[in-house]
Amino acid sequence: GGPDELKQGKIPPYPWAKVFLDSFQEHRDRIAALQLREVQLAQGPGRRGASLFTTYQHRSQARSQATHTVVVNPENVLEVGMGHHAVPRQGAILVNVSDEVFRINHYRDFMEPENSSRCPDCQLFDDTLGLEMERFLRTG
Repeated sequence: GGPDELKQGKIPPYPWAKVFLDSFQEHRDRIAALQLREVQLAQGPGRRGASLFTTYQHRSQARSQATHTVVVNPENVLEVGMGHHAVPRQGAILVNVSDEVFRINHYRDFMEPENSSRCPDCQLFDDTLGLEMERFLRTG
């Protein structure tokens, strides 16, 4: 798939995910899984934006050391529990990834009525994806 297919499918062609995953290639034979943390996002006190990315910009701190999602190397994993935990083969390692490097955004209030939130801890304003993602979606 080329750049035209990415735009039609509304998948951003940002290289950051590929660059991040490629950085582990040299150690792939030893890695069982990358353990990613979840950050919850809610609407906060502002008005709704034009998209998910500009509406839900108030986040919580990352959830302690609880793994939310694993990116597995199937050659080095014995079992995956509900997508959240991996059991490595003998000699393989699990890599804990900081939420400051790569994280899973959980949009807690996506299906909730406006001015209602299931995330009382979502107090930190974070517009990391907001306008850039919205611009990309509009130009597609």
